[in-house]
Amino acid sequence: ILLVVVGFIWLGLVGYARSLPVPDENRPIEWGITFSDKFALELGLNPKETLSSIMADLKPKKVRLVAYWDELEKEKDNFDFSSLDEYITTVANNKAEIVLAIGMKTPRWPECHIPDWALTLNPEEKQMELMIYLERIVERYRHNEAIVMWQVENEPFLSFGECLGRTPDYMRQEINLVKSLDPLRPILTTDGGE
Repeated sequence: ILLVVVGFIWLGLVGYARSLPVPDENRPIEWGITFSDKFALELGLNPKETLSSIMADLKPKKVRLVAYWDELEKEKDNFDFSSLDEYITTVANNKAEIVLAIGMKTPRWPECHIPDWALTLNPEEKQMELMIYLERIVERYRHNEAIVMWQVENEPFLSFGECLGRTPDYMRQEINLVKSLDPLRPILTTDGGE
């Protein structure tokens, strides 16, 4: 009985695998990197020196930078873009294109990078503050030609990380806001593959 059950499972898996679409082997693939200043710090590295070394040694043509809300607005309505400005300049000076990841849930654990002052806000208040933050970022960088795409949230529908208290339509609100402020650039969002 066990062999028959295993056989049926095997046949099912083989049939499923055969039904999956085969990617076009001739499709253009462009590799890039994600740079996280938070991760550089976790490794005991100087983020600015690390990014400069990456750009000089690896010469990536595409770089995803992350605009961490908890780094850029440590105090309510007090924005400090100086580090992000430097990262963008470093990448742009090396002739690479930038995808700028923005939102509450962005790359690196704990996934949701919420400033301490916003942690106790209810979901609606937190979303309102996030929208102000997004507006400030897009308005600041929408004329920067090195930024070729906005990434709104990171793996937003994957229940992973510490992202409690989201409003039901947060993605629609955020995408609509970014599109209204910069209708020319495409918007990307990611899927964890799970």
